[in-house]
Amino acid sequence: WGLTTDQIGNIAGNIEYPIRKAAHMTEYAILGWLAFAFSGTFEMRQKVHYIAALGFAFCYASTDEFHQLFVPGRSGQVRDVLIDSCGAAIGVLIAWGLIRIYSNREKQHEDGGVSNGFVGCKCRCLKAAQCSAQPVSQHFESEVSSRAQQHI
Repeated sequence: WGLTTDQIGNIAGNIEYPIRKAAHMTEYAILGWLAFAFSGTFEMRQKVHYIAALGFAFCYASTDEFHQLFVPGRSGQVRDVLIDSCGAAIGVLIAWGLIRIYSNREKQHEDGGVSNGFVGCKCRCLKAAQCSAQPVSQHFESEVSSRAQQHI
């Protein structure tokens, strides 16, 4: 490409910072997710689980940056605490989204909605063969035939 060593160094320097910060955000997203899962082992309201997970991740990020003040060649930055805390918030948001998806599926399953290909299923079956509810295809066939007989 005909780039000089200085130009390659500049390009590498411009790429390194966002990649390092994205890696930190990913690490703290995992930390936030794990902190949220751990807080779920305690009896408290759902909202408190989110706050506890974010508070823990924020405190951990703050102490990490404080520690860096005493390491030669490193510096503690408030900006890094905010970046790490945003990563934790992303992890908690992902956990929240997955919980909503899972709880909606469970609610539909328990309320007799269509789940696993069965209608009226009240159990928490994992395999259709274990379910005593009526298969969707049979349910709709019987519903159509009963409506047809009502019109005759």
